[in-house]
Amino acid sequence: ASGYHYGVWSCEGCKAFFKRSIQGHNDYMCPATNQCTIDKNRRKSCQACRLRKCYEVGMMKGGIRKDRRGGRMLKHKLLLILSHIRHMSNKGMEHLYSMKCKNVVPLYDLLLEMLDAHRLHAPTSRGGASVEETDQSHLATAGSTSSHSLQK
Repeated sequence: ASGYHYGVWSCEGCKAFFKRSIQGHNDYMCPATNQCTIDKNRRKSCQACRLRKCYEVGMMKGGIRKDRRGGRMLKHKLLLILSHIRHMSNKGMEHLYSMKCKNVVPLYDLLLEMLDAHRLHAPTSRGGASVEETDQSHLATAGSTSSHSLQK
């Protein structure tokens, strides 16, 4: 055995065979009586009995990591999602900029709203204070706080 794969100790060959069998949805047929001897020397003689033995020793389908399968497709999907996020972010920034240009929201209020949005995901700084608290203290020195908020 080379390691713990799919819930049991197995060799690399059996690990790969089990993975290919499950992911390929292969339906193997035994040419004999479904009782072929599967050992190190005769493991390739009958795929159906080899897969049956995998299940008998405890290999589980649930051990297959679907996120590791088809790396190119996963990368393609991630690129599509990233493109969508960028598009939506740009639309939001364009909306905020148009509101600022129309003097619907003063610049200072716009900055406060942006800080509030940032606060939801802000990590803590090394000094213990959150990034949001640090940002708010910097803005407090620039002027008084306003009660305006962005409206669509």
